Amino acid sequence: MTEPTAPPPRRSFGPAGGPIAQRLASALALRHAFYRTAADDVGGTGPLGGFVCFIALLRESGTVYGLSQVERFWGVALLVVALLALLRWLAVGAVALGVARLGRSAAPFTRLLRTLGYADAPTIFIAIAPWLTPALYLPAHLGLLAWAFAATWVALRAATGAAGGRAALLAVPVFLAQQFTLALIRL
Repeated sequence: MTEPTAPPPRRSFGPAGGPIAQRLASALALRHAFYRTAADDVGGTGPLGGFVCFIALLRESGTVYGLSQVERFWGVALLVVALLALLRWLAVGAVALGVARLGRSAAPFTRLLRTLGYADAPTIFIAIAPWLTPALYLPAHLGLLAWAFAATWVALRAATGAAGGRAALLAVPVFLAQQFTLALIRL
């Protein structure tokens, strides 16, 4: 007779571990404690790169599907989307670093990256734009922009430790950089 084995240990939930759906939900809910934990998790930068790619693939799923219908080598688009997402993440992080330094709210580059990667989560809803009626598109887009700005604000507040108003001022140029790079990639 064999001895019963202990069940495997439960994976801890946090910014760098646990089910991706829980991390996505926490990022979308703009939970400040989650973003602060992400900022403090020095081992979380690498895993967050995968999350950034996941967000980009969800956001661009309609485009990739369209390519799969007409191109034989559509799988290359998956790699391009992931690579551009990582480059965009680094570029926005560099802008955030510069803005934080100018605003005298110095935070390490990787700390900013860890929070800004999660702040990009609301952009997944760009994928539903083709199914919106023209009357709903503008209100939905404005709501999405407000949500994305709020995520950037929460991310910078968690990464820099800046007060609410100061973090909002820091968030404006970073948010503009996020939207500009997103528009550039989506061309």
